Amino acid sequence: MASQVDATFPADNVKVSKSTMRAQMLIIKDEITALQTKTRLPWLIARGDLSV
Repeated sequence: MASQVDATFPADNVKVSKSTMRAQMLIIKDEITALQTKTRLPWLIARGDLSV
């Protein structure tokens, strides 16, 4: 899974707009949620919780 997060953001000593910051935080939140969704079932199986 390739990340859509801008690794150069924020640049040092550069003022960042709130909308840009919110957009980056939304991308990060969405990516974390997607990763958690993909790893939840294998994690439960590895733990031995087969009631899923």
